[in-house]
Amino acid sequence: MAEPTVSAGYPRAFLDFAVSRGADRRSLVERSGLAGVDLSDQDGRVPLARYVALIEAGIDLTREPALALHFGEAVRPEDVTIVALITMASETVADVFEQMGRYGRLMIDGGAGSSLPLGRLSEEPDGIWLVSTNPAFVGHPYLEQILLAQNFCGARRVMGRAADGMLIHCLQEAPSYAAEFERILGAPIVFGAGRHAVRLPEAVLSQKVPTANRYVFGLLSERAEALLASLEEARTARAEVERALARVLHTGQVGLDSVARQLGMSPKTLYRRLKAEGTSYARVLDDLRHRLAVAFLAEQKVSVSEAAYLTGFSEPAAFSRAFRRWTGARPGAARARGTP
Repeated sequence: MAEPTVSAGYPRAFLDFAVSRGADRRSLVERSGLAGVDLSDQDGRVPLARYVALIEAGIDLTREPALALHFGEAVRPEDVTIVALITMASETVADVFEQMGRYGRLMIDGGAGSSLPLGRLSEEPDGIWLVSTNPAFVGHPYLEQILLAQNFCGARRVMGRAADGMLIHCLQEAPSYAAEFERILGAPIVFGAGRHAVRLPEAVLSQKVPTANRYVFGLLSERAEALLASLEEARTARAEVERALARVLHTGQVGLDSVARQLGMSPKTLYRRLKAEGTSYARVLDDLRHRLAVAFLAEQKVSVSEAAYLTGFSEPAAFSRAFRRWTGARPGAARARGTP
């Protein structure tokens, strides 16, 4: 079963945010297991467990217990996920929740066999509640904090005073920094409530979204549908091999036998599956290294030696030869330009 994933825009933005708060980038990457993971495409997929590990590493390295909340407050969701852009182009708040139900998997996907949305609307005696339901999200307090802060801050930017009157139920017990919840969210909070849910003001569902744009909505929805389709395509043998390689690429231990063991199959079976898809193990490995090397150097956030390490080369000279074969240019020149 494919593991739960998150849109790459979230770990990419969190990595930059944690660095801005004093954390060391290389330590964050190594401790989270993100070494060798391509974050250049924010619509790409990253194992959810690594995103959670990145958040935990950031909190530890910055010594800032409320870092997840502060990240959610500072980073706008429309800057990290297409889903937020779609909701901002929707006509009403009710439409926003409908689109979240449809495309929420692009933010956090529960993996193969899971089609639950992030949340559902529930009519209860004391009002309408948005209740979190996806097991990939529920039970991760830092994910809960980030989405709460992003959504509440975003709602106030878009709806102003119409966002007042909400009540929050948190699954987690009250942390030492509970006062930060109140400051950032500006709404009453019940900790240890047994669920993650938000009670909505009675009239909020009919509230118009001031940024609604049907033309933009159509364009973004088309892109989102293509991304949903790609989630299913990611079940291929090539995609499984790339995910397995991403976990060990920086170690240089990238033999076919060891990757086949990771995937719970024999080398012969893996060979046959890749051949049936018109590719080979060597080709998948080379293509992945090529893509990651170009992305690392284009972003100008790592040195040539670090890019060589992250893509699994034991010597910078071997990396340079491979890079020239891939692109026709020296890696140092590519990094200086900041473009492939």
